[in-house]
Amino acid sequence: MKKTKFWGIGKYSAFLLFILLLAISFSSCTLRKYTEKTEEFEPEEKKKTLVCTFIGDIMAHNVNYQMDDYNIIYDDVRTFLLNDDLTFANFEIPVADSLPMATYPKFNVHTPYLLAAVNGGCDVFSLSNNHSADQGLTGIKETAAAVSKIYGEGKIAGFSGLKAGPEEDLKPVMINESGWRILFIAVTQILNIHDNASKLVYYIPPTKEKQAEFKKTLIKMREENPCDLFVVSIHTNEPEYVIKAPEKKRQWFSEIIKECGVDIVWAHHPHVSQEWETVMVEKKERPCFIMYSTGNFISGQRWNINTENPDAMREYTGDAYIFRIAVTDKTLTVIPVLVTNYRNPAAERGSGEWYLTVKHFTKSFMETVPESLQNYYKKRFSVMQEFIK
Repeated sequence: MKKTKFWGIGKYSAFLLFILLLAISFSSCTLRKYTEKTEEFEPEEKKKTLVCTFIGDIMAHNVNYQMDDYNIIYDDVRTFLLNDDLTFANFEIPVADSLPMATYPKFNVHTPYLLAAVNGGCDVFSLSNNHSADQGLTGIKETAAAVSKIYGEGKIAGFSGLKAGPEEDLKPVMINESGWRILFIAVTQILNIHDNASKLVYYIPPTKEKQAEFKKTLIKMREENPCDLFVVSIHTNEPEYVIKAPEKKRQWFSEIIKECGVDIVWAHHPHVSQEWETVMVEKKERPCFIMYSTGNFISGQRWNINTENPDAMREYTGDAYIFRIAVTDKTLTVIPVLVTNYRNPAAERGSGEWYLTVKHFTKSFMETVPESLQNYYKKRFSVMQEFIK
């Protein structure tokens, strides 16, 4: 999908290039230059390096959807997200314009919140998660209609996670981008309610039997849909706010990679980042990649920071790694990039800095925060760096 720059955004800045170079030094994978982007693609050309970015949960607590301009959430990272081929995001909120906007425990937003994510650079959406059925059948149908509309207008490359009817089988989508065929499916292992609306969500019960059936389904999908890259999004059934991936999940994801022809597993639900790893598979020259949890991209869960205890469980909900992955026929390279949800509590109420926005989490960023918050962010930066040691 050719990315269209949001109004007012210029060329890739030297500052963001510095971020990339800094992140390269932390990566555990082989890294290659990938920032040069071909804007036009001719079908007869050979596949170029495919560059994808995976971000975490896009949430909408009341402090998020009460903003006057949702686009400012993405201002600091928009150029980065636009400078790839595809950005994958877990949109963990129904989009029902006919219903009031709502926060936890039953979320809802209106179309402008979704469009801000699109303007921010998101191209592919997972719509399958424990909040998918928060607004009942109306929420499911209006979400599917809203996302289908922007897909039909060519503003996004694809989406997955919702059914047209309760009897419909799981159906992957094929995304054609830059000469690549990317097979994508999004499922959830957890639902907050089990009613008629939830029957329209791509749900995999978290039992050994159903997980084994899902592996067979993935094998069949790969066989029936020849592709260059197979990406599976999984909203997991596990405790929230735990920064270490459970062993059972690690084992299941390893089986999906090694047995099912899947190239990338992208997981979410704990609202905090967990570890990631590359996996070599027999008879595959290119490594595969697992993200055990990409945490939150934007939420209101850390609206009020805990300066007294920066390492508290809830504080991890405001920081996360997003992943820039470059793929060729023979290589897969990864750059983890640290981001943070930031607001300046000293800013004028209602101003851009007063609301939560996503920032690149760097030492340069920490120098811009008020002095009273610098120790907090230094500690947060330190604990998040533990992920990449």
